[in-house]
Amino acid sequence: MDGLGSVVAARLRYAVGADATVPAGSGAGGGNSMLTGKVKRVMKDRGFGFITGDDGKEIFFHRSECRGLDFEKIEQGQQVGFELEVDPKGPRARNVTLSPASN
Repeated sequence: MDGLGSVVAARLRYAVGADATVPAGSGAGGGNSMLTGKVKRVMKDRGFGFITGDDGKEIFFHRSECRGLDFEKIEQGQQVGFELEVDPKGPRARNVTLSPASN
């Protein structure tokens, strides 16, 4: 499955909380599927954090997925945009950017 089919499948699995089987880089959450949420917490010393999506679900993100923003300057409550990737460990945010409302 690729393209839009992967995105739809990943979002459906995420929405219903089912185990995900979409591998990283398969197109899940890619393309035009930008979502938004707020930074819930950041563990700067460990290089990762969590975003609360607009739907209330918690999504992991790694410092390597920050685009155009300094991980060390991310603060709790900031509005961010991201692409959703679902892997066997659960949902994770890719291509995390500051939302225009946060600038």
